[in-house]
Amino acid sequence: MSADLNGAAPDRELRIVIIGRSIRSDWRNPRALTHRALVRALIDRGHDVVFLEERRNDAVIGQMKAEGSAAVFAFDESHPDIRYRSYDPPPPRELGVWLGLEASTADLMILLLDAPAALPDLYARLQAPHVVRLHEIDGEDGSRLVDTTTGAVVTQYHPSPGDGASSVAGVIESAWRAAGIRM
Repeated sequence: MSADLNGAAPDRELRIVIIGRSIRSDWRNPRALTHRALVRALIDRGHDVVFLEERRNDAVIGQMKAEGSAAVFAFDESHPDIRYRSYDPPPPRELGVWLGLEASTADLMILLLDAPAALPDLYARLQAPHVVRLHEIDGEDGSRLVDTTTGAVVTQYHPSPGDGASSVAGVIESAWRAAGIRM
């Protein structure tokens, strides 16, 4: 496992859950390229990362209509190291339970800016003291990752695939370590 920006790697693999629009399809979804780079940087640092995307999301459906199903299925061949899971959105009254179940196995969760609209409010209220929760928000100078518990800006970056994903991964590790959570 490689070191972060401060030179120290976490003492163990982190289980990281990222929730966003789609990592499989970049059709009218340029953030998918950035998210792939970030996920790959976290994997390269030795972490267990899974990206959750809503089943039948508009990026995947649009790409399948425009290019056929082969384009979406090609993702698995070209990105075998990136794990994702498609989920059926639970009914509104069960959404909090679903989010809590996802948090129960995570050390760190990241809710991306393009995640389904019903999630940010629930995510902010999630009671999971063993999980560091980061929320991506838009800022004037790019995107920011904010610690949901403290409200502190963890890092700011410009969403592009080549824009320091490894550095952002190091900052994410540092946020987990700074929270002092140990299992």
